[in-house]
Amino acid sequence: MPVKMKLVALPALLLFAVATFAQDTMYSDTVSVSKKTIKLSDSKRTLNAVSSKGISSIQVVQFLWDSSHIGYAQKGIGNSVVVAEPDQPVTAYLQNHINSAYSHIFEPNGVRVLMVVEALRIAEKTGMSSEKAYIRFKGTTYGTLDGSKYLELATADIVRNNGGLDVTHKHKTNIAKAIEELMESTLANVDDAIAQNTAAFTIEGIFNSYTAKRNIPALKDSLQDGVYMTFSEFKANKPSIAEFDVTEKKRKILVVGKGGNTINCWGFVKNGAIARHIGYTVVPISRYQDGYIVTKYLSNARGRNAAVLWSSIGGGIIAGSIVNSTVNLVPADAFRSLSPAPAGTAIDMETGAFIF
Repeated sequence: MPVKMKLVALPALLLFAVATFAQDTMYSDTVSVSKKTIKLSDSKRTLNAVSSKGISSIQVVQFLWDSSHIGYAQKGIGNSVVVAEPDQPVTAYLQNHINSAYSHIFEPNGVRVLMVVEALRIAEKTGMSSEKAYIRFKGTTYGTLDGSKYLELATADIVRNNGGLDVTHKHKTNIAKAIEELMESTLANVDDAIAQNTAAFTIEGIFNSYTAKRNIPALKDSLQDGVYMTFSEFKANKPSIAEFDVTEKKRKILVVGKGGNTINCWGFVKNGAIARHIGYTVVPISRYQDGYIVTKYLSNARGRNAAVLWSSIGGGIIAGSIVNSTVNLVPADAFRSLSPAPAGTAIDMETGAFIF
């Protein structure tokens, strides 16, 4: 029977755990976080779809869970992971691209389009002979003729990758191409949407529907300590098991109930530290803006969760090896069609899977 060790932040073990994570500059409070700026193409684009009404304007609104970054890229000979950021605030980033790419096709009496962007993430991965660039873009367009009633026109949820020897330059094209695909569908659907007079929305109603997706207990309140058997329990902030321990046996991390039974759960929170439980490993996660991110990708200021978790299983070489064997190797399993899978960096707040 494994010896139970409660999650207590012992000073010596905490120092070791923090030191382990501090080896990655992303966790350093004294070293500037490495970044890579991703620009968007400003070239004009022509749409193949046709409409009798045309488009008079496009307004971009973003409801991204992370409005500061658009993912992670690689940098240098060692392909170290760095933060990928837009070269402008993200709304302006997208709006300026739209204006540059499509304003030349605007028609004075056309449909006014509202584009709501829910997801914009990029990633990179190095293989044996080439690199892969990944993109996830999700957006929905709505159209109005009178400025008050909006009809849904099109939705695009695009996840793909492409390869090359140095893929960073591909991101600006990949993002622009994803937006173009949404715009093609938008223009193609304008006439049918108006003719069918489908359910109309107010702009307030549209915004409220997206805001509601973030209006969940896990994103509003402090998480309760306990075991969350499912992601639904996690979103609702209602753990089904209150008393538990975390143990380590033969390099396996086990979540154990009051009676000594092993618990296979989605995740747990103990002393405020949050973790996903996967097989015999745990991955520390932390709240960030409107989502949860793998703690490895945050600075030491947000690394407390990891320190508390690793101190609970004994610290030392064991804790260090577990750190290296978990957070570095979590795949983005939300997108099983991608091969090879990019690293998972955050939690999909709709499914509980890892996203890049």
